[in-house]
Amino acid sequence: MQKTWFSCIRRIAQAYLKMLTELTIENIAIIDQTSILFGPGLTAITGETGAGKSLLVDSISLCIGERADSTMVRTGTSRAAVNAVFEVRNSEASVLENYGIFAEDGLLYVQREIASEGRSQCRINGAPVPLGVLKTVTSQLIDLHGQHEHQSLLHIDFHLAFLDAFIGQKAIELREIITEKVTRLNQIRASLVGLERDEREREQTLDLLRFQVNEIESAQIQIGELAQLEINIRRQKSGEKNSEIVSSAINAIVNRDESARDLIFEAAKQLQNATESDERLKAVANILLRAADAVEEAIPALREAEEFVDYDAAKLELLAARQDELLRLKRKYGNTEEEMLEFLKTAQSSMQSLENAAENASELRKELEVVELELNSYCSNLTQIRE
Repeated sequence: MQKTWFSCIRRIAQAYLKMLTELTIENIAIIDQTSILFGPGLTAITGETGAGKSLLVDSISLCIGERADSTMVRTGTSRAAVNAVFEVRNSEASVLENYGIFAEDGLLYVQREIASEGRSQCRINGAPVPLGVLKTVTSQLIDLHGQHEHQSLLHIDFHLAFLDAFIGQKAIELREIITEKVTRLNQIRASLVGLERDEREREQTLDLLRFQVNEIESAQIQIGELAQLEINIRRQKSGEKNSEIVSSAINAIVNRDESARDLIFEAAKQLQNATESDERLKAVANILLRAADAVEEAIPALREAEEFVDYDAAKLELLAARQDELLRLKRKYGNTEEEMLEFLKTAQSSMQSLENAAENASELRKELEVVELELNSYCSNLTQIRE
């Protein structure tokens, strides 16, 4: 029996003591500089009173966040430093990751510096960390047992970890699997609560999304359409103005009761009757006759221009209505066609997720049953091993 318990204690000690692999001390009390490498198993440090054994323990205490005292700084120096290297297992690595700390090659580097004026700094893997974080992290890595110090061996929260460390790799692997299953179980339950929390709110959101999707899809938005509409509307408005000008010109020349063409011909005719008595009037009459001929030639050209002027009142109305529609959607869903289409894509995805909520809930409940069965099985296996 004694041999069995000794074996148990030895295996637990090996599992925990091997974590501290290296300790470097600089300017602590009487120590100038020293470095110690620790191997697996038990390391005994002996020496006469005053040799500095307690300084090693004090140095380790600094690395795990204990109170720093400027009197520890070696006389004549401005600063003291302690560096420790720890081996980290998977179970400890997960705790470290919660603080954004990652063990490189399974090693963790801890540094504590004390200035002679009393200030101290803590670093993990070279990055500054608060003292509280240092304490939390290192509490998973090392235990100091002393006459007046905390001993985790006496706390029930640590007993299963000690037992699993004694059992070995099989128990540790089961603990890691169980941790993953519990995490997934909590995620599924949280998702189900979110899906089932407020059915009315989900339906209201769905109604809004359906309206938005239908409004944007019905508009059949094309990239660059607003810019092209502006060009076409400007062209139509310019055509409208030109059409009015051409029509006015035709009316002045042809369509009036006393049109410009008729008046010129009448004036030329009157002057021709007077040319026998005045040669100068004959010249003026010839000028008017040429003007009448030019007006006559301009009439078909004006008719052709009237026909081909780019203006259609119905088309302009349609273009303006389309522009108003897109500008209205622009105010609601984005400053450009690209942004409006991106809004449509996001709304479609959200709508699909909400519409599939019932189906998702059913799938999650199925997964929940599977994970619970698996978790119970792994827990039973770990319990049997522990027993």
